[in-house]
Amino acid sequence: MCLQRIGGENAVAVLKAGYAQAQGDFQAAIACTLRKLGKEVPAPPCPKLQPRKQTAVKPVGR
Repeated sequence: MCLQRIGGENAVAVLKAGYAQAQGDFQAAIACTLRKLGKEVPAPPCPKLQPRKQTAVKPVGR
């Protein structure tokens, strides 16, 4: 998002207003951007950090 790169209080205010109106995946993406700018957002979790599929990979040496 371009507002993430701009930063500043004006960008944060616009993102917070958009977060209040957004739904679903859009709200999750805006929440992720607000977290990157250092603001606390209670929910939803960042979709980039959620696992998508199960793997059979084991830690090395354990």
